[in-house]
Amino acid sequence: MKKNGLIVIIIIAGILLFAAVTKPDKEHFEFWIKNKYNEEKAENENILEKGVKELGKFQASLNVTYKDRLIYATAETKTFGEEVKYVGLFGTWIKTSDKE
Repeated sequence: MKKNGLIVIIIIAGILLFAAVTKPDKEHFEFWIKNKYNEEKAENENILEKGVKELGKFQASLNVTYKDRLIYATAETKTFGEEVKYVGLFGTWIKTSDKE
């Protein structure tokens, strides 16, 4: 029974170590948020909609609050008066909330 408990502890430690190593950094978030806005483009967008998206992308990249944690990271952006929070884990970003 002790052997199984040790194996479980080793597996959990391995997962935590993997999470810490693959935690995305601030530069990764800035690159990701810019690409996120580019992916939202519609084929039939008019010039005003394109301008608003470019402004949102620019504003989001300027207003980033990045916090580095041990096994994950958090980032907050403010775009058009809305605060959006993200969690970075295992090399990816996950949107966790919209407006506060």
